[in-house]
Amino acid sequence: MMNKTNKDHASELLAGSYEMHVHTAPSHYPRLLDDWEYAACLDQYRMAGSVIKKHLGGTADRAALVNAHGGFKAKLFGTLVLNRNVGGLNPAAVEAELQMGACLIYLPTQSAENHILNKQETGKKQPVPVLDASGRILPELYEIMNLIKAYDAVLCTGHVSAAEADLIIRNGLDYGCRMMLTHPEILFIQMPAEAQKELAQKGAYIEKCWLNVFTGQSARTKCAGTSYISAPSDVFSQRILARQIIPCLWKEHCHLSACSWNMGLRMNRYEG
Repeated sequence: MMNKTNKDHASELLAGSYEMHVHTAPSHYPRLLDDWEYAACLDQYRMAGSVIKKHLGGTADRAALVNAHGGFKAKLFGTLVLNRNVGGLNPAAVEAELQMGACLIYLPTQSAENHILNKQETGKKQPVPVLDASGRILPELYEIMNLIKAYDAVLCTGHVSAAEADLIIRNGLDYGCRMMLTHPEILFIQMPAEAQKELAQKGAYIEKCWLNVFTGQSARTKCAGTSYISAPSDVFSQRILARQIIPCLWKEHCHLSACSWNMGLRMNRYEG
């Protein structure tokens, strides 16, 4: 009887799983795979589905098109990122994307004040604030939370700072909105493990990002260690970035990337 390899074990884990965070083409930035090619990869590894994302706009219509005409077993799910190009914290844009089937709404990424400051782009980009001058959550964000509650979607923290994410998640959960902390180990967020644990215990989902390990932004032990901070249903392990800077990831080393299991978020609620 042959011993199973690490790739065999990884393939078993991938079967029936959902990937929570992937950037595909078409995009304003170079990506390795388009939506159709990516869906074929999901089928190849017997995954149940994946969220697809773009920084500048929404992907719900793209997901619906692939699902309707691609003939794939895996299902794609759309998102919207609230950057400057969609009007920032724009409830009308959120409602339109939710009506199209989006399941995740992201706070600003490239337009986040935290992102702009850390990328040294101050003066080059106009930020989208999420808090007022007194450090309180803006009224528009509560409007967005109401919409997310109505559509049973999830609000993700994007690239806001660790302090902003902590405040918004706590208030969002108290408001009855499902919340997800986005890649807390990335260099410009770096939320401490204890803070992640507190948010998870309050009911937040925690997204773990393999890319942060793959690119050297976080040690494997640090990222994996905080994956056990609470019940498994609160933690989603890591994302794959379908981008040209990592050309081998899907073609040769997909088995190295831990996937996001169907835990807690129950993606199958969006199917059918």
